[in-house]
Amino acid sequence: MTSVWTLNSKLVNHSFHIHVNPFQMMRKDSRGRDQVVWRDTLMVKQDEPVEIYSPYEDYIGRFVLHGHILDHEDQGMMQLVEIEPEGGSAHAPHGGAR
Repeated sequence: MTSVWTLNSKLVNHSFHIHVNPFQMMRKDSRGRDQVVWRDTLMVKQDEPVEIYSPYEDYIGRFVLHGHILDHEDQGMMQLVEIEPEGGSAHAPHGGAR
């Protein structure tokens, strides 16, 4: 299963880091062509939504995602995600991921 999340920040740029299960995203290479890259950390720029693809193939259990600004983590930019066995579902965190 692959979950598609749209990350967005309305106020300031935010770092986004996900533990255990890296995600894929598209970016432009030096020639302007789309390139798929694997990441575990990403800078989400203010008012520039980015779509990430998180495949869940070999991992069942819990992991954390968060920003790297402590004050923002204290205000909710730290979430627990749980991947359930086949027949269950992946629970998206509150506040922007789907």
